[in-house]
Amino acid sequence: MSNQLLQEVRKLPVKGPAKAVLMTLADHADENWRCWPSHLTIATESGVCKATVKNALRKLKCDGLLTWETTITEKGDPGSNSYRLTLGGGVRDTPPRAGDAPPVGQEIPQGGAGDSYKAPMEAPKEAKERSSSISKKSKSEISLVMPFPSEVFAEVWREWEQHRIEIKHKITPTSAKGQFKKLLAMGEARSITAIQHSIANGWRGIFEPPANGSHPQPQPAPDGSAVIGGRTFTPKP
Repeated sequence: MSNQLLQEVRKLPVKGPAKAVLMTLADHADENWRCWPSHLTIATESGVCKATVKNALRKLKCDGLLTWETTITEKGDPGSNSYRLTLGGGVRDTPPRAGDAPPVGQEIPQGGAGDSYKAPMEAPKEAKERSSSISKKSKSEISLVMPFPSEVFAEVWREWEQHRIEIKHKITPTSAKGQFKKLLAMGEARSITAIQHSIANGWRGIFEPPANGSHPQPQPAPDGSAVIGGRTFTPKP
């Protein structure tokens, strides 16, 4: 969350649901003013219904206050929308005309009361199939934007997801987002090494191996127990 961004949003002459939706996006945005909350999350936090969220997003985009693009999963399906707040700094979009088909891979919010744009009564067959495919996926199954574009990192991350499932601590979208930020700061090579190291040790978190390549040594305690890697082991009598 950027305090500067929230202050800028509060100054904008935007009212009603559109202001609530924009404030919610600003609250989720990172330092680059980007975020990717679901329509359900936006609706819950802004206090409006999902249909109103879609109307507000379209209006904000047409007013040049934000842009968005749909991420693509590894299977080629549309994933979560990635929003970029521009607050008027970007090129204003031309409102779509009635009868225009939604662009491939992009979600177009539907028109509603008080909105001049009316969506087509029937969406193209391909758009219906994509919508059906997304509705069958849980939030955790929809891919987030990977911090690194290489297939090597994607494969290691899949191994990490499988490892977390096996130890009964499945990765949630929220925890994945936090881990992506941490890995992005580490760089791709260190991230891959850290993930592989953590899998090998059966850990829930991602930690880098010791810089000198050594493993944690037992630290004796007065009662005869030993502390290894932060865990205490007491010898049997």
